Amino acid sequence: MSKIHIPRWLTSDPPGWEIDSDVIVIGSGVAGLSAAIHARAAGRKV
Repeated sequence: MSKIHIPRWLTSDPPGWEIDSDVIVIGSGVAGLSAAIHARAAGRKV
């Protein structure tokens, strides 16, 4: 069986980043932005 050639533009780099946070906010609507602002004001990493 022959080896399949995958073009470079179809591949991705291996995962390699991390980030620490106290709060993760999903969305940037009124509720999301309000939650992020209040969490940041309380000293949390958002």
